[in-house]
Amino acid sequence: MNFEIRRFSTLQFFASHGRISVLIDRHSRNQRDLFPVSEMNRPSLIALAVASVLATLGHGATAASWTQVRANEIIGAQESGEAPALKDVDLKLDESTFPYGASAMAVEVAGTREASAVHNSLTLTLRQSPSFYLDHLIGAEVSARSEDHAVRALGRGNTVNLALDDSSTLILDRITGADVWVSGPQGSVAQAEDNHVVVTGDIKLMRPAHGARVSAACEGCEAIASGNSLTIKADAFEEMWIAAQMRMAGAEISAWGAAQASDNTLSVEAKTITASGRWVGASVESYASALAQGNELNVIADELIASSSPGEGITEFSGSLVDGPTGAAYGSRVNMQIGNVSAQEMAIYGAQVSGESAEALNNRVAVRFDELSAERLNLYGARAETWPASMSEQTSAQAIASGNELSVVFGTVHGDSDITAAAGKAEASGQNAVSVADGNSTTIEIDEIVASSSVPIIDIQGGVSSAGNEMGDPLSLSAQASASGNVVTGRFGNITDSDMAMVAGSARASGQNAVSVADSNRLAFDVSALSSNPIFLVTGGESVAGATSGDSLSLSAQASASGNELSGVFGSVNSQSTDYVNLVAGNALAYGQNAVAAADSNRLTFDVSSLLSSQHFAVTGGMSVTGLANAASLFLSARASASGNAVSGRFESIRNSDISMVAGSAAAYGQDAVASADGNRLTFEIATSVSNYTLEIQGGLAMAGSESGDLQSAQASASGNLVTGVVTGSVDQSLILGIYGGQALAAAQNSSAVADNNRVQLNLEGVAADGPISLRLSGAVAQALTRAATGGNLVVVSGKDTAVKAIDGTLYGTQVTLQRSGAESSYADASGNRVEVSGIKLTGSITGAQVRNENESGSAVAEGNVVLISNSTIEDNVTGANLQGSHINASGNTVILGEGTVVNGNVTAVVGANAELARSSGGESAGTYIDNRVVMNNAKVSGTVCAVSSDSGSLPMDVQTAGNTLVLAGHNEAGSIEGFESLNLTLSEQNKDQSVLTLTGGESTISGSTIVIRGAEVLKQGKLIEAVNGANLSVTDATVELRGTFIKKIAQNVDFTVTEGEGNGLTTDSDVLASAKVQATESASSLSESLLGTAAFVRQGAEFVADDGLATMEFAARSKQGLNAFAVMQGSSMHYDALSGVDVSGFTLLAGAAVQQGNLTFASFVESGWGNSEGDIAKNSTDLSYFGVGLAARYRFESGFYGEGAVRLGRASSDFAASFVEEGDRARYESDVFYATMHMAAGYELPLNDFVTADMYARYTFSFLDNDSVDLNDAAQSRAELDSVVAHALRIGARVKGGFTDAVNWKAGIAYEHMFDGAAGGTVDGVSITEAEMDGGSVIGELGVSVKPGSETSPWTLQFALKGYLGEREGVSGNGILVYSF
Repeated sequence: MNFEIRRFSTLQFFASHGRISVLIDRHSRNQRDLFPVSEMNRPSLIALAVASVLATLGHGATAASWTQVRANEIIGAQESGEAPALKDVDLKLDESTFPYGASAMAVEVAGTREASAVHNSLTLTLRQSPSFYLDHLIGAEVSARSEDHAVRALGRGNTVNLALDDSSTLILDRITGADVWVSGPQGSVAQAEDNHVVVTGDIKLMRPAHGARVSAACEGCEAIASGNSLTIKADAFEEMWIAAQMRMAGAEISAWGAAQASDNTLSVEAKTITASGRWVGASVESYASALAQGNELNVIADELIASSSPGEGITEFSGSLVDGPTGAAYGSRVNMQIGNVSAQEMAIYGAQVSGESAEALNNRVAVRFDELSAERLNLYGARAETWPASMSEQTSAQAIASGNELSVVFGTVHGDSDITAAAGKAEASGQNAVSVADGNSTTIEIDEIVASSSVPIIDIQGGVSSAGNEMGDPLSLSAQASASGNVVTGRFGNITDSDMAMVAGSARASGQNAVSVADSNRLAFDVSALSSNPIFLVTGGESVAGATSGDSLSLSAQASASGNELSGVFGSVNSQSTDYVNLVAGNALAYGQNAVAAADSNRLTFDVSSLLSSQHFAVTGGMSVTGLANAASLFLSARASASGNAVSGRFESIRNSDISMVAGSAAAYGQDAVASADGNRLTFEIATSVSNYTLEIQGGLAMAGSESGDLQSAQASASGNLVTGVVTGSVDQSLILGIYGGQALAAAQNSSAVADNNRVQLNLEGVAADGPISLRLSGAVAQALTRAATGGNLVVVSGKDTAVKAIDGTLYGTQVTLQRSGAESSYADASGNRVEVSGIKLTGSITGAQVRNENESGSAVAEGNVVLISNSTIEDNVTGANLQGSHINASGNTVILGEGTVVNGNVTAVVGANAELARSSGGESAGTYIDNRVVMNNAKVSGTVCAVSSDSGSLPMDVQTAGNTLVLAGHNEAGSIEGFESLNLTLSEQNKDQSVLTLTGGESTISGSTIVIRGAEVLKQGKLIEAVNGANLSVTDATVELRGTFIKKIAQNVDFTVTEGEGNGLTTDSDVLASAKVQATESASSLSESLLGTAAFVRQGAEFVADDGLATMEFAARSKQGLNAFAVMQGSSMHYDALSGVDVSGFTLLAGAAVQQGNLTFASFVESGWGNSEGDIAKNSTDLSYFGVGLAARYRFESGFYGEGAVRLGRASSDFAASFVEEGDRARYESDVFYATMHMAAGYELPLNDFVTADMYARYTFSFLDNDSVDLNDAAQSRAELDSVVAHALRIGARVKGGFTDAVNWKAGIAYEHMFDGAAGGTVDGVSITEAEMDGGSVIGELGVSVKPGSETSPWTLQFALKGYLGEREGVSGNGILVYSF
């Protein structure tokens, strides 16, 4: 029986189907007395009573009692009992049937075991109802309750549809699609599925609205909500401040047990929205585990006004809101498209998760605001946080926010708006805390930020992870934070008067054992205009581990910010004097007693169209810091690495700005500190114009130790770094440019600094400088207290002298400094460093290596450093190496002045100042200066060209000099020369008219030197040295050599002078050379090495015939009667200890036929060989080949003795080629000559058993290579007579041989051979050359095996043998033998 009772002016009732709906009066919540009971007439009360009785009779025990009926509420259907269920109830209402202030519910179901409401609906239509108020609208209310057994409540497919016309506005207290709850023992379940609320029209909401609300108020009870939705479409939607915290949700769940919300949706579309509480796709709260996945929030509006609620202070929009000991949110989404946003404090989350364990994965936020004005706006793709009640109680905490996305598009942002945007944020606090924010993605676009009186703060992040307790008290036992693989993409229009910070991945771990990782993040941004921004900070990956605040210091801290990428494009940057722009690809900071920080393999690229008035524009590829500089003693061990980073930047125009760029910076502060900044790359370009700016650039910077230097140990390394710069624009005013390839700085009692293989390359071509360029440039800097070393560093500066009017500054290949520390042993070294300069004008000096050791017993070493200058003008001194120390060792340092070089100062190979330094430090001094050089080729020096000099004016008494050389070619000028033990002059056609050296001022004295003149054979008369302007040269006790490639003329004890005037210069036909003796040069010995190689290769063929050829012939001959063919091939590689050493390698082929008659074996054969020989003199190389014929025989006696012999005849060809660097010459010849060899041997074979035989033998070998006459095709057109080569050799040896089977045999042996004579030599232009000889002894070992494939009757035999040689001849040979018996 069903009664529906409506009260308007009268009461009516009807019955059907046993269900009842009741409408009576009660006091509304707005305290307005709508329909008081006292006003009800008698028929109304009677009808109400009758209806209740009939309803009870109709339902029996399960019918609703009078006490269950609610006043002023329309209920489409009610049902209760053990397992009640209502479905397909459709309650339709409108303003004519629904009074002001009433409530409605489609169904109400209450059970004691199960309860369900399925596919019920409530529809309310309002027309022409302005300011219409309703209490609440509910599609279905489902409850199950029991104290004895688990219960289940289900609300599925229930709907509430609320439709208002354009003239109606509804004020609504609460609206819910389904309200489901349970109370019972563990295992009870409350579930709401696919319930929906749809509101169309203007509405003002006073309390929460939900697509579904689910509650499980019992321990171990579960709550589930899936597929529910709340949809509002209106011109105006407003939340009214009635409750302290408004919450609109597609679904809201609370449970003492597990809670889960999936695929629920809240959608609001309106022209104007006024919001004040929390809007969520789904809200999940649990005392156990809480899960939200696939929930969604959609907001579309022309205008959003977000006003804070009392007691809350913030308006929130979330896809999922999760709170529980174990909380998780997956795949939630927020989409907001709004025209104008005005807010006090507002936050947007794809998902919020909090608990002891919190996880938020793959959530997404997409926001588009045309105009924004907010005091505070937070945007998060997802946020996972753990906040324990007590740090000492919670043992572990885990927060994960990974794979989330945040997409933000703003039109205009007003200047009073502070914005924080992060795709994923994870915060974990606990004794063992783990936070992860990996793989998140943030994309943001801002067209314009409008300036105001306040400075907005814009903070943009990809993934943010923090673990532990940063403030200590107590400090977490363990903290691990990861923010890796995150991506940030930003596009900005005009940004004015704003503080902006961007970071792709930020990880912070604070604990006694702390680990933070921010690796492989990517950040890319584009700014059209940046104007007057106090701070603009951009970081690819930031990692901080450990804690220094409070009373605690972490025991262990490890931070990594590696493999990050940052790219940025600036249109114009127009700033004030206080502005700070900082770009960092990877930043790692570790603070702990044992601290490790790594910022490796990061990449940073940027482009700036215009930079104006920026006080600080800083760029860093990778930066790592361990410890604190002012408290280094607190840190026991510190390791910092910033290696393999790359920075590339381009400036179109720069004015009135200070810029600093470093590819890799590592700082380690501690008692045992190690810092490395290796293998970094930095490239910069200035394209258009430059004026009044400072640019400091470093490839790698490593600092280790402490400020005071009083700690135990420090090691710093800055090696393998590269800096490349191009300045192609115009320089209008002053430019200060400082460039360092690598800097290693170490300060400790035991400290070392190393800076090797760094490179700086600066291209100034195309620069038109109206003002000076101040240049401070060094390939490497190493500074320590006990040991500092640099090596292999390179500085290259190039430009056009016609374009660059002035470059002021100093260029160093390297700088090495040992500060005074009182160390007993200290060492400063600079070796193999190089400076190359071309096409510039420098008002300053150039030094290849500067080495300073301030300790009393310290050594200063500079070896092999080079300065190379061409087509440039240098207005100050040029020095190969400048050393200061008590003990100096300078060798192999070189200054090279190339074509078109002018030096208006002094040029010195080595400057040493140890005498003065030793006196000031109280120590003794000593110096060694060997093989240093100055090379001039068509260059001019106005001052003195010197091998060795001293800053103090004189070298110490205990000094050794030797081999210091002045090398001259072309036409050169020098004020004076001094201090050289050798002068090398190379003549060319130019010197027919111009001297090699013209002295232009002052007196020059050379004593006991060697003067080497090359190229004299080209000229009949060439000018060597002359003097002008009163200059003169005095030479005493000199040795003068006229040296060609193969021939030299030597005059000793020569004295001469060169003074101003015609005929007073030194020439190639001067009288001082009349007594010169003629000798062959060392280069001529390359001919002997080549000849020896040919003779040795031919002789090796004779040995091959004796060792393996005869054995093969005999084996083939006795295989079958008659003539038997054989073939043998050998490969070998030998080294002969002759002169510089000769290497001979090649292949030999021997083929022929053999026959056996009785005890005599006889064979004839042809042979051929192909090979190559190489000698170290001039790296000569000779291609070898020969072809010949031969006869061989062996006779065996019955007693076991045997005798043998062989003869070979043929032609040997050789093709010789060599390059002579010092002479600048080449030579080549071809030779084809007769050769002959023979050998005789006797031996005895003794059977040891049935399987093994011993063979003892003695052999004599003779070889002959005929002489030849060849043209050498060198510059002097020399001719060589190559002597014949005759060699004799005696060998004694023994071998054993046997068989494994009839088809497989083996042999092994050892022998000693001594060669006699074997001299290879000849003459060049009638002058004898040094011979190369093959004489000497060698030990030879051999192993071999022969196999008959198939069986012992096979006509084929394969033999393999290997020999090794030690002694005068060293090497290996191997051969393969193929025998076929016809």
